[in-house]
Amino acid sequence: MAVKKDRDDKLLKEFWHAGIRRHVLNCSSMALLHYYLTLLTGSVEVSQPTKSGSILKNVVNTPLGMSILLGLVQRLALLHQFQPNADTSKSNHLLMMLGKKLHEDHSDQEKFSVSVSPLNVELPNILFNNKDMESDSYKQLQKLVQAGLQQEEE
Repeated sequence: MAVKKDRDDKLLKEFWHAGIRRHVLNCSSMALLHYYLTLLTGSVEVSQPTKSGSILKNVVNTPLGMSILLGLVQRLALLHQFQPNADTSKSNHLLMMLGKKLHEDHSDQEKFSVSVSPLNVELPNILFNNKDMESDSYKQLQKLVQAGLQQEEE
């Protein structure tokens, strides 16, 4: 309901600047980032599809949702960069699941929403092998990060 109402109000994105940005981009817990991605990909009972579609579909269709999702990917990449000995299997699994869900839920004709402000996010290559990089899931992740570079048209 909030997303539908926000089409007119355009206030949801203000939550990004009000503190969500700081929380996501400064998160130092890989486990918490994993949990957020698990929620968004619908891998837990809480996020079963609603009448208006999956949580992820709603997330990628709003500037606030895109900002949060891109921020999570960006922060995960940075944490793995600073913790090169950390186990990459869970992060890989969650990002590939995200790509798979995006591929299933988001048709090629649909565009992802822009984020609140452009975010230059790079996929953490340390998490992916060559087979992953050739998959449809990885291609969807690339489209997602490309959408993060787009600027909202006024």
